[in-house]
Amino acid sequence: MVLVNIVYFLFSHVKWWLSIVI
Repeated sequence: MVLVNIVYFLFSHVKWWLSIVI
């Protein structure tokens, strides 16, 4: 499903962003 791919992409992106900020 495309939605699942989008959610997974966003989640990994947010994890990456948090690792940079923290």
